[in-house]
Amino acid sequence: MQVGGPASLRELMELVREVWRPLVPAIDYTLARILGYAARVNTFTPYRLAKELGLSYSTAYVKIKQAAERRLVLTASDSKYSITVKGCIAGFVAGTIDEDSFVSCVYRAWALNRFNGVEPEEVLSFLAVLGRILSVRGLDLVRTNICFVEEAAAIVFRYVASSFLSSLIVNGHAEAVLKTVAESLSLGTDVLFNGIKLSLNALQGLIPPTVVTENHRAFMFVRGGNLIPVAIECKLRCRHFAESFGVGCVRLYREVASKLADVVSGLKGERV
Repeated sequence: MQVGGPASLRELMELVREVWRPLVPAIDYTLARILGYAARVNTFTPYRLAKELGLSYSTAYVKIKQAAERRLVLTASDSKYSITVKGCIAGFVAGTIDEDSFVSCVYRAWALNRFNGVEPEEVLSFLAVLGRILSVRGLDLVRTNICFVEEAAAIVFRYVASSFLSSLIVNGHAEAVLKTVAESLSLGTDVLFNGIKLSLNALQGLIPPTVVTENHRAFMFVRGGNLIPVAIECKLRCRHFAESFGVGCVRLYREVASKLADVVSGLKGERV
């Protein structure tokens, strides 16, 4: 997908499949069926899987072991297994995980429900951006660490931080840079922006937000002696958040200033 207008969910699904197809090593039909089954249940045992798919126990055990070696599934507890996001992607590309099951599979594997307001468009855009970046780096599904969303978010953040985010923080907007980065990844600007949005949101698992206000959660950056908040979450979902992560949003700046004033006042009170 080239640079253009907002993509529909169906277009994003096709984009994700297109991006990841060359990055997913071939798997046989039995393993693909197992991934399709694993996407529909929270956890499973080799015995239960064999019974429900009509496989011998020995075949189920061998195939689960192969899947675990590729980190398509992981041990959940005791003899139970659960699918990873790698398994979700591999099954989706193989065609044994349908579109509806794929989205729910990714949400569950990455535990995305712990983040507020993560939309399917953001998840699919993030996967497309992540896949393109892995391709640029010469990696594939097996040779990358993405079983935790924070790991995947760090990959995306590292790629875009030096160009897009730096321009955003310094200039307050980054349309030209966003377009350039999107073109380099053969993606739409809306896809890249939504991918970055989820990346920042997920990084809360590694780096807690600097400031939490009534309506925002934000990282604080310092440039030229000025503090610049970049919103991770915005309850209001205003145009500033949709276009520039809140950079230039008067309400965000006012809330951050008030919060920082409370912090400073509290520190002065402790010294008295």
